[in-house]
Amino acid sequence: MKLARMAWDGTEYWAEIVDDLAYRSAAPGQPAEARDLLGPWRNGRLLAPIMPHNKIVALLDNFDGRKGRNGPGLFIKPMSAVIGDGDPIHSPAGVGAPNQEVELGVVIGRRAKQARVETAHDHVLGYTITNDVTCFPVLEADGFGSLSTRFK
Repeated sequence: MKLARMAWDGTEYWAEIVDDLAYRSAAPGQPAEARDLLGPWRNGRLLAPIMPHNKIVALLDNFDGRKGRNGPGLFIKPMSAVIGDGDPIHSPAGVGAPNQEVELGVVIGRRAKQARVETAHDHVLGYTITNDVTCFPVLEADGFGSLSTRFK
């Protein structure tokens, strides 16, 4: 199933995409609604698959450490870092050109607290492709502190 959050004629919907057509759908974890046909999905606007009240937990350095850092760490990205498909990327003045990296995003569909490894996937709604935007000169000057993640 392809599930998307979309803006259609100024209204936001969750939509199921079937054969290039978008059908209005219930939000994840909500009771099913009527599957009204919205139209060809390209006539709508794709939004990030996250609601404004959710949060983004990101994994840092999930590969060999960069510049002496030891292993992965977690940090929370602000919702102001979330933009939709085709939206411009805005960086603070004077920080230089941002680096962009394609990442796999895991969308959690229901609350998970102390989930066991064996049942962790039960909480996953799906996957999405994300664009991780970092300004390395700021990150290096900051030594991975608060400044480099304020606008990330």
